[in-house]
Amino acid sequence: MQKNIIFVIVDALRADRLESGGYYHNLALNINKIAESGLNFTDCHSTGCPTSVAFPSIWTSTMPLDYGGYANGVYGRPNMLSEELQSHGYQTFGITTGHPSSSQNGYDRGFDTFVDLIDMYQWFRSKYITNFKDDIDSWTSNSISDDDICKKISTSYGSMLVDTIKIISNINKYNVCNKRNNINKLHKALINEQNTLEINTMQIVCKLKQLKSNFSVAIGNPTVTKWIKVKIAYKKVLRFYLNRKIAFISNRKLNSGKVVNNVAKNILRGVNKERPFFMYIHYFDLHEYKFLIPQMSFKRLAHLPGDIFKAYKARGLKGGGFLYDLALINVDRHILELRNNINKNVDISNTLIVLTSDHGTYAGPPFRPKASSFEHLFFDNFTHVPLMINGIGIAAKTSHKLISHLDLAPSILDVSDIPISDNMQGTPVFDCEKGERDYVISESGGSGQCNISKKPFYISIRSKKIRCTYIINNFIPIEREVYDLYSDPDESINLIDTNYFMEWRNRFKSITKRRVKRLHKTSL
Repeated sequence: MQKNIIFVIVDALRADRLESGGYYHNLALNINKIAESGLNFTDCHSTGCPTSVAFPSIWTSTMPLDYGGYANGVYGRPNMLSEELQSHGYQTFGITTGHPSSSQNGYDRGFDTFVDLIDMYQWFRSKYITNFKDDIDSWTSNSISDDDICKKISTSYGSMLVDTIKIISNINKYNVCNKRNNINKLHKALINEQNTLEINTMQIVCKLKQLKSNFSVAIGNPTVTKWIKVKIAYKKVLRFYLNRKIAFISNRKLNSGKVVNNVAKNILRGVNKERPFFMYIHYFDLHEYKFLIPQMSFKRLAHLPGDIFKAYKARGLKGGGFLYDLALINVDRHILELRNNINKNVDISNTLIVLTSDHGTYAGPPFRPKASSFEHLFFDNFTHVPLMINGIGIAAKTSHKLISHLDLAPSILDVSDIPISDNMQGTPVFDCEKGERDYVISESGGSGQCNISKKPFYISIRSKKIRCTYIINNFIPIEREVYDLYSDPDESINLIDTNYFMEWRNRFKSITKRRVKRLHKTSL
């Protein structure tokens, strides 16, 4: 009998901030219970950071820079995990709160029901960075003509408007109450914006040039009025003063784990109990840990004093990362609520819970200066993520084998008795015959659009002993970082100018060259 699967991704959850991952303070009791009573992997690593880089590997078991990169999510990639499960009789349901993992990037593939509960502020901001910025910069520097920029923006901006209308229609469909988004008002503004784009595309181009990532404030208005400029300036000053002493209010308007759980509960009630189901749930709350109240709600305010006391009693204020731990307590509460919903609505004896994260983040130790380049996204606090599998038939065990996000989809298919696609590059974590891999790879296309044929990109290879990072310019890899993970687990001393670990370094350089050669061939 095929098992039901609840697949949970807690955005920005660091493995080393859980007791099951070695943290001294057990502030996530319910997450740690899942780890302790199930199969807990302590050395699992993301194939990249941030979310847009990691998700293609999680869902298709392919590397982020394969298939033209991750700019378009999973479009053009082989079958997703959800598609494989759906084709073998599973009911499939998905709820996401992150714009990079939304249906607009193809992540609704293989889902009978897929709910986008994404934050519109970050949606618009990311669209500017990835879809409009490079073209606007080229036009501003006179590298492309007025006609060319109008053609480009007419296509990309028009597509963004259509996608946004679909998203807010989806939010309305599931009766998600979010007053801060003011969905109905936004819908009217989007229709007006479509009319402006059709009549005078240059007006849109000029708005993007003036407002950059704040362009969403002027959606529905043909031009940038004085009032719009005042509104942007006022919000900026207000947030500055509110957040000057303590980060209090975020620009983002996220749908909290409470909202996610309400949607999940309604879906679970309608599940056909005669067939297995797969439910994917994405929590974004922890990503906003820097802000004391990421979403204004009476329940959050009611829990806040108790959460502060709990975190203070357990760990005090010293050591850094207090706000992260505070947010983790809140997310752990959502996990408890989810488990209670599962217990009430499904057959627990035939249900697995798989919990992981897409990437980590800065939050307390180890303390490093924030770098301007993308190499910092390969540090352990960004790539080291939890992975736990819990359910009847899964023995309680802690595994220290080195694994990657590539192994996630094959593992879920394996436990579901479904053949693993030849296109998947990972190995089931239950497969003892193939033994443990001795390295994992993470990579990134850098900032802005993922276009490795025109911009530098990065590859990092990690074993249990060392980690090496390379910047690739014109498809030529250059070693930039070498860390001894045994004697320097905080990765604070770069051994790039030494002769240490030359056997490992030469091997990793060869692996990187083969990877780059393959990427170069597919980019032509």
